[in-house]
Amino acid sequence: YWEMEPVSIFYARTTGIWQTVWLEPVTASHLQDVRITARTDGQVRFEMRLVAPKPSHSVSVRVYSGEEEIAHSASLADGPRALVDLAIAAPQLWSPEDPHLYTVRFELEDAEGTLDLVDSYFGIRSVAVDNGRVVLNGRPVYLKTVLDQGYWPQSNLTPPSDAAIREDITRTKELGFNGVRKHQKVEDPRYLYWADKLGLLVSAEMANAYLFNEDAVARMTHEWIEVVNRDYNHPSIIIWVPVNESWGVPNLREPRQQAHLKALYYMTKSLDDTRLVIDNDGWEHT
Repeated sequence: YWEMEPVSIFYARTTGIWQTVWLEPVTASHLQDVRITARTDGQVRFEMRLVAPKPSHSVSVRVYSGEEEIAHSASLADGPRALVDLAIAAPQLWSPEDPHLYTVRFELEDAEGTLDLVDSYFGIRSVAVDNGRVVLNGRPVYLKTVLDQGYWPQSNLTPPSDAAIREDITRTKELGFNGVRKHQKVEDPRYLYWADKLGLLVSAEMANAYLFNEDAVARMTHEWIEVVNRDYNHPSIIIWVPVNESWGVPNLREPRQQAHLKALYYMTKSLDDTRLVIDNDGWEHT
């Protein structure tokens, strides 16, 4: 908001770094990130990006359910990327009622041993629309979600602690909601972790510009790509929302603004075909 004090429906002024920043030492050759796509038939694809790989490097993927290793595969590094596919027998699906997560270990190796090691997790679930109804894992689900602006009385947009995030999600579920529409806020990754862990559906939304011009288009597009890529692996996210209530496209009768909205929708689908996408939530649609 551009005024010193919030007025009417507008929010408190917010600026600066409000999510955790950290430095992590790594070897010269290391894993940069991993994109995990899990299908309900048990097929899981791991697409890894590598920094400074060598032809002799390989990557291995080990999947665990609890303490038991249930799948393992490996691949040679193919330049800056590596691809590993594996299958999980009788997969246990993720849902709000049963938020089952598999743990996974990634290792970048050479002939002398491990160069980099990362532990993570993933959930297996599907989301689609069938005959006008949202279906999760092939079954209709009623989205009983709360509009969650994600403010904290003591710290504005920054969660005061990890325990506070967990309590927030626990209370959301205790009130009878099975999900949240995160409103005008790209959530803290720790919130999304606890949504994965505790079983809360999330509609993930972008914070938008107030005006429309070419600078807004460029920044919005660049940052939205980063958002989708950063949070792609969270099973709790079932909907992407690039624009909220025509913020950023205040005159949608203008052809350029219509094109921008359509472009964001199709670009999001090109980045992620596993989730629902709403072009302009709660307002006008193209």
